[in-house]
Amino acid sequence: MKKPFLLFLLLALAMSLCAQVEVWEQKLKDMPRDTQRVNLLNRLARLHYNTAPERTRYYAERALKLADSLHYTRGLAEAYKNQSLLFRLKGENTRELETLLHALQLFQSLNDSLSIAQTYTDMGAAHHQEGDFKAARDQYMKALDMQRAFRNTEGIALTLRKIGVLETDMKNYAQGLEAFELALKLEREGHNAEGIANLLNNIGVVYYEMGEYGKALQHYESSLALFRETNNLNRLPAAYHNQARVYLAQGNVARALQLASLGLPIAEQTDNRMALLESYQLHTDIYSARHDYEKAFDYLQRSEILKDSLAGARSHIRYAQLKALIETERKEQEIDFLKQERAWTLFRQKIAYAGLALALFIGGIIIYYQRNTIRTKKELLKKNDQVHAARQALLTLELENKKLQEGQLQRDLEFRHKELLTYTLNLVQKNTIMENLREGIHELLSTSDKNSKAKISKLIKVIDYSLETEKDWDEFKMYFEKVHSSFFERLKQQYPDLSQSDLKLCSLISLNLSMKEMAELMGISPESVKMARHRLRKKLNIPTEENLADFVASFKSS
Repeated sequence: MKKPFLLFLLLALAMSLCAQVEVWEQKLKDMPRDTQRVNLLNRLARLHYNTAPERTRYYAERALKLADSLHYTRGLAEAYKNQSLLFRLKGENTRELETLLHALQLFQSLNDSLSIAQTYTDMGAAHHQEGDFKAARDQYMKALDMQRAFRNTEGIALTLRKIGVLETDMKNYAQGLEAFELALKLEREGHNAEGIANLLNNIGVVYYEMGEYGKALQHYESSLALFRETNNLNRLPAAYHNQARVYLAQGNVARALQLASLGLPIAEQTDNRMALLESYQLHTDIYSARHDYEKAFDYLQRSEILKDSLAGARSHIRYAQLKALIETERKEQEIDFLKQERAWTLFRQKIAYAGLALALFIGGIIIYYQRNTIRTKKELLKKNDQVHAARQALLTLELENKKLQEGQLQRDLEFRHKELLTYTLNLVQKNTIMENLREGIHELLSTSDKNSKAKISKLIKVIDYSLETEKDWDEFKMYFEKVHSSFFERLKQQYPDLSQSDLKLCSLISLNLSMKEMAELMGISPESVKMARHRLRKKLNIPTEENLADFVASFKSS
């Protein structure tokens, strides 16, 4: 019950589609040369592919030319895809791939992921036809991943069918059947008659390859019925030939010849060279089985000639068909030319006046914009000069301010350095005077009476306290750190065992004072200073050849 209903539904759909095609072709005559016309041309090219491939070429070429003149990217991409169908039909795989690559690049520029996925599927089929199974699988898997991401049921089913054909050709029959069954389920859910027919035919091929001729014939017959209902002339020859192969394998040569004879004229009519090659090879096998070697040899020669033609001259179509198509196009162009000629005379009269008016108008616009551009440029240059001058003045002011700041910092540093030197020299001078005073008082002590000696001894203690007081050291340290900040902190951080006396000695060494000056400041003898320097060198672990003053000076702040 379901099968007659499905056939009736397909017949109604086919009749409706034919009527729709007639409406669209009539509508095309009155449409302007815009993007909508390109879309309709591409749609008609696809619809005629299965029933009238020569019309597909006619519409695809016009869509390509118009889309290119309009710079209509999507229309151009679709036209390239339609052209690739014709190259596939003629077995020109190289040109098919080139055309599909053009379409792919255009779809990628539009970020049209769905169309990109469909193009990957078509490219996979072209690689498959050339025998490059690895490249075909890679393209199919790219397409399948994208189709699944977009949940495009129709695209998933088509790609699965292509994968199934590939697995079958690679003798992976279980994987091929699995892919076909998944695709068939999706096509039946979508009521896609063409997809169902193709998949039934594909499943029949798998069973034929596996030697299960009953199942193969069952699927072939169902496929053939659907191809007849949809009038799919491109697929009908393969459907007849596949059934013929089954009957030939079963020994029913007469039935095989009958079916092969039905497929051959359709392949010739549509210039389906791949189907034609299969038909010649099938007839060769059939006549060989009938021991009619003369006819078998005749079809073998035809198949070899066609095979050579496909391998060596895929860029050419058959001369007779090309001549017919060119003649048809020439007549159509003559008709178009006559139609245009009637309007061209009036147009030429108007174009002169319109051209003159347009030239004057464009000239006025150019002059206006040139003047406006010159005025704008002058204003812009003036503003740029003002901005540049302001920036230069600001930069000069910043540089002067920086120089003033640097000068002030340098003067402050010089002042502090002088202050440190002055204080140090004063301290040395004071200590020298106090030392001399103490020596003079010691001389008086030996000649003085008892009462005077007590007072003089007290005075000597005061002088000794003055020489040994920490107040002078604290003040010296304050002045020193104003000039060389963090000097003591760095020394202590690197050499934590240094005493206050060591630190004091380091600071005096860094000022390049003499032994005597250092002795006066520290209240010890020059010999003691020398011994202190020796101990300091050991604490600092300085090699003998390295200068102590240079090493200590390296801890001054920069």
